[in-house]
Amino acid sequence: MFSGNHLGRKIHRQLLVCVFFVLSGNSLALCDVCPRIVSLAPSISEVIVSLGLAQNLVGVSRYDMPFEANHSVKSVGGYIDPNYEQVLALRPTDVFLLQEHKVAYEKLTRLGISVHAIEHRGIDGILKSFTLVGARCGVAKQAAIQRKTLQSQSEALTQFVGNSLGEDKRVRKALILLGDDPGTLRTLYISGRDGFFSDLLARVHATNIYHEQTTSLQGLSTEGLLQLDPDIIVQIADPSAPAYSRKEFLQKWQAFSELRAVREENVFYLQDASFHVPGPRFVKAQRLLAQVLYPHLDFSIGG
Repeated sequence: MFSGNHLGRKIHRQLLVCVFFVLSGNSLALCDVCPRIVSLAPSISEVIVSLGLAQNLVGVSRYDMPFEANHSVKSVGGYIDPNYEQVLALRPTDVFLLQEHKVAYEKLTRLGISVHAIEHRGIDGILKSFTLVGARCGVAKQAAIQRKTLQSQSEALTQFVGNSLGEDKRVRKALILLGDDPGTLRTLYISGRDGFFSDLLARVHATNIYHEQTTSLQGLSTEGLLQLDPDIIVQIADPSAPAYSRKEFLQKWQAFSELRAVREENVFYLQDASFHVPGPRFVKAQRLLAQVLYPHLDFSIGG
């Protein structure tokens, strides 16, 4: 239970936020429409925070915790197993979740909560989510600026790579693996054409060589990998996973030296958080992929 003084401070902060956004050219909808937001995905939380709405967040998923942008935020469970009682207890005016979370969408809607489904499996969806959140929460002007900035940065990077390649228009064939253990097929997943990484690769003049849905590598033999014959293999590991020197990492892949990418040492290990949260940081992920695909380019002077 909140004390009167605590509630008073909360209201005072909310009024200050409202005044700031109105003076910045946004609408009063921030005060009227979504003063209490629950976000059920870290990528959505990042969009909300980037639009200056961190103090409107009252609940986030367990994968957001600890939530540095607002220490009073409560955890309300996971992506597909939110704690509905906790969500209700926070009295949210708006809940934002991912489109694939259909069960949560239906249950929360039946509870009378205003629920908004966002598509974050591709870059176009990430950009559109700024418009959706901005329009709903009265920060459409800020959202339009953020969207345009990210789009411009991404397009500039794509253009820089294309111009730098000159006559070399060969599309690099990349294999994206997900998991923490280098060279251990049973613990890795292969990213298919159904997600974020295919979009990133297309924006750096490369292509995802695996055309199926994302799946475990356990069912794919060495012969299957040889048939794919990627130009480059990129392993995306969790930021908290063990770090390896370049020499250590390549050594762990020597069991697969029949692969051309392994023989030519075109196997890379990336741990940046931008790969795990497909939200506003996608431009950073795009740049990191470009740097391993084209190590001869100087990204400090372009893109």
